[in-house]
Amino acid sequence: MFRFNLEGSGTPVSNITVRDMHVEFAAGLAGQFFGSDATTPIRGLTLRNVSVARSKGGWVCRHVVGAQFLNVFPPVDARGGCLAA
Repeated sequence: MFRFNLEGSGTPVSNITVRDMHVEFAAGLAGQFFGSDATTPIRGLTLRNVSVARSKGGWVCRHVVGAQFLNVFPPVDARGGCLAA
């Protein structure tokens, strides 16, 4: 699983790009992106050409604003809270 967790840290983060990554097997979710809180979200997250095969779940996002998901597998959906800008 790809995990980026800043919950409760108060740390502002922006312009994160993950690209051209392929994972053959993930024991859990494909990935998680958690900003600090509603007032200090991750801004400008981009996943491009990223695949996580055989994961047991998709992507989970909390406190993420302005995300782009381009050619991502498993596909991102609203159930995980990952909504494209």
